Parts: sequence; structure tokens; C-alpha cells
Amino acid sequence: MLKYYHVKDAKMSLASSLLKHLAIAKLCGVPWAEAVVSRDANGKPFYASKTSGSETIEFNVSHQAGIVTIIACICAPGEAQLGTDVVCVNERDDYARIEKEGFFSWVDMHSDVFAPSETQALKMDTTQLALHLPEDLELTGYARDAIARCQYLSQITTWKDAAGQARQLEPEVIIEAKLRRFFALWCLREAYVKMTGEALLAEWLQELEFRRFRAPSAFKEECGSSQTSKNTSLELGEVVTDFGIFFKGKMVGDIAMELRAFGKNYMVASAARLKVPDKLMVIFGGFVELELERDIYVVAEVG
Repeated sequence: MLKYYHVKDAKMSLASSLLKHLAIAKLCGVPWAEAVVSRDANGKPFYASKTSGSETIEFNVSHQAGIVTIIACICAPGEAQLGTDVVCVNERDDYARIEKEGFFSWVDMHSDVFAPSETQALKMDTTQLALHLPEDLELTGYARDAIARCQYLSQITTWKDAAGQARQLEPEVIIEAKLRRFFALWCLREAYVKMTGEALLAEWLQELEFRRFRAPSAFKEECGSSQTSKNTSLELGEVVTDFGIFFKGKMVGDIAMELRAFGKNYMVASAARLKVPDKLMVIFGGFVELELERDIYVVAEVG
């Protein structure tokens, strides 16, 4: 069982450090002062039990736009590799550059860290694009062609349906969906790379390929209808696992991954590889939401 925590509204570096100590203290039942973090040859943090050399806690941390996440696993030394990443889809002013140079150009700026097939899919594939459409709007082939070609927020996207009637979709809806899918792929790839212990400068990046990737829906139906609450909420949305992972053209079968939506703007990816043949089943647990002062400072002070 893998355990998650995420902390909101925190100073990133401080929260990251404290969250590692908290995971050790909680999962191993040791005093705060003994929750000492070590690092492996690649600089990845882990905890080695002083009482038993056969038990460690492997974990990985990520932070973005006020959120810190951690994924942790109790295991034998070297038994597990973990990676996590969090993205915020509206943190930067990406729209300004897209409007100036076009979405295709914006994708090409990042093509050195994507597989060629991923770059092409980000530009032209509409089958895995989550669009919020009017109920009476059907995506025919003509519609999909027009949506695929949409690159600018000022670009009018029109087509004729099967009956010959002119139809139209706001470009903001299309670009927002394309950006969200872009960050979904970025999040998945980052979690995978962090799991391996390498960085985004790894020489094999373009040989790693995600297929059928898509962004998880931001909200379940029961998460409420208030637009204001949706903008600030961290309610769990859809959890996506129905993508394929390939390396050098071959399917990767020894890694478990998932991508979760939190609120309207956040997505968190998790990756795990267990190196023991009879322990390939990975169960991702749910996240526990913490606040820095209320839930972490108190434990640190008592410990």
C-alpha cells in the first residue's frame, strides 16, 4: 500500500522537508528527531531504519503553485522506485505566448522532452481531448478537423455539420482543453522520470512514449455546482489509468501509474516500480490533505 499526503498553501521547500519527516514518523512510528532523511546515489531521499537494516521508506516529493505532494512506501532497500509530480494548469501566462506564436509552435518548444508521436498527438489528435460541449453539438469529422487546426484564442473555429448547418465552438474552450492535456502528459512523464532517479535531461526521454494519454476530468458530479468553489476546491476528480507506456517501442509492464485531478487546476501523477517479481501488484492509496501549521508544525514541536 502506497501512502500519499499533500499540503496546501505552504512554503514549498520548508513543507517538502517537513513532509518527508512526517511520513517517516507516521509510517515507522519513530520520534521526530529520529526521522532522518538520507539520499541515494542519484540524490533521491529515503529513510533507513536504525533498528532493522532490512526496512526502508522510499518516497518522492513534488511541489507546484502552493501544493506539496509526497508518495511513500515501506519496503526492503532497493525494492521500490517511486515518482510523483504535481502540475497547475493555470499558473503561468501560457495563453499570451500561444496567442502570439500559435499552439503548435508552443508545443514544438517542448518537443525535445516528448516522443515524436506525443508531439503529433498534442497538436492534432482530438479523440483524447476533453472538450466541454453544448449538448446539441456533435463532433463529426469536419468538427474534429477544425478543432485540431485551432491554434489561437482569437481564431474562429467553424464547420458544417452533417445537415449542412454552420456550427461554431469558442476557441477558449479548445485551447484550454489542449493545454490541460499538455500538462497531463507533462505530469505523467515527470513522475516516470523522477521514479527512475534521472532528470529531464536524460538521453532516453524521446524513447519513452505515452499513448492514449488524456487529462482527467476535474470534477465528479457530486462535487458541487458553485463555480467559485470549483476554482478553489481540491476535491478529487477523475483518476486516469487507461494509457499505455512504451519504451523503445515495447510496452512497459512493470510500472504502475495513475493521474489524478484535484480541483479545477491541479493534477498529480504517481509512478511505482517494485523490483520483486512476486510483488508487482501496486495499490495506490488515497491522498490525505494536510495544512502546514495545523497538521505538521504540531507534530514537529511535540516530537
